[in-house]
Amino acid sequence: MGHERDHGHEPHRAERRDRGRRAPDVHPGQAGGCGQARQRGQASGAARAPVSTIPLLRTEHPGAPHRGVPLSDTRRTPALRPVANLNSVSAPLFLTRLGEVWRRVRSIVAPMKEAIVEHGGYRIRVRTRGPARGPHAIVLPGMADTEFTLAAQIHELRRHGYTTHVIELPGFGLTPALRKESAHFPQLADLVLSAADKIGVERAVILGHSLGGGIALHIAVRRPAFVAGLILLAPAAVGRSLLWTYKLFCLPLVGRALLRPKRSGSRRYLRYFLLGSKRRDDEVFVERLVRRDRHSAAMARSMRAICWANQPSRWRRLLLLATPGGEQLGYTLREQVATLREIPTLVLWGSEDRVISARDAAVFRAANPGADVRVAPGVGHLLPLEAMEWVNAHIARFITTRLKELRPAA
Repeated sequence: MGHERDHGHEPHRAERRDRGRRAPDVHPGQAGGCGQARQRGQASGAARAPVSTIPLLRTEHPGAPHRGVPLSDTRRTPALRPVANLNSVSAPLFLTRLGEVWRRVRSIVAPMKEAIVEHGGYRIRVRTRGPARGPHAIVLPGMADTEFTLAAQIHELRRHGYTTHVIELPGFGLTPALRKESAHFPQLADLVLSAADKIGVERAVILGHSLGGGIALHIAVRRPAFVAGLILLAPAAVGRSLLWTYKLFCLPLVGRALLRPKRSGSRRYLRYFLLGSKRRDDEVFVERLVRRDRHSAAMARSMRAICWANQPSRWRRLLLLATPGGEQLGYTLREQVATLREIPTLVLWGSEDRVISARDAAVFRAANPGADVRVAPGVGHLLPLEAMEWVNAHIARFITTRLKELRPAA
């Protein structure tokens, strides 16, 4: 998966079998040159480089999901496996729902303890699963998101013995909503650190998606001793690239109209903005996401506060609105990423991410060559759901190779 292999000594049958499942890794925006990279990997023979210095030679493509089994892991639901393999015939809807419910129940079957802590006048909900002794993993969902999106990754962390703590930002679970003056990234990082201190977590691996990944990076910069490892899924705050549509959120009237409460999502928005080509046409998968894409009034206010607080100055913003590309934030952590080389880091991205460009994966790798950076072809911003098995496989490998000292004794 992440290490080099000498294919010259493998049986032809295994080689043919693996050919359909494996593909070369590519840097974001880089095409070609993969054959040369493969030859370099084979030429290295038995001399294997340390994990932290292995170049991006190959990554497993996310397997093509079976339509009709959108949010369930068919590998771990044997009863659904025969139905899901009927030559691309969709499983009956009731079995699809049964598989989804089973995966969600399995991810929360561990005893769950809920705590509500306060910081700066805000109430923060923390959902903990696992023993108090740890090792600990803090989970930070993306903006306007819940632990549902990261349920499979939470289960993977639990499977490796981690105690997980899902921390909800104000407005995304409890009221009051965030205010603009307290929604800057450094303040959000302090809020998460305060919540972790109050539940007794002294050191943790941090798993963050999108906004949560940006907060995780700020935590690592502000308090590196707290962070035992970083698992970043399409994190914000790395570079300055963002789709031009998000610039509209900065405009007071337009942003207020776009970031408003809603009872369900938009299929067109999900298909062409959040999803990659591998799952964009899966009707059942999209329908599940549409029904879950709800914004309460408090959530909408918190989203507006975060978007408006983390933007360039007014005059620079007007200039950026008129130019393609532009900035994601009023500042980036590109320079600070280089200072995090002592922290084991895994970065996963979708090549078709239209929210936070996969070009930032190359930015991260250039600043921190020791990080394990992977890009999944055909996957969008919701890679924890779109490429669930691919993400979990890399998390499992990262835990067993880079975080071995944190694993509980058998």
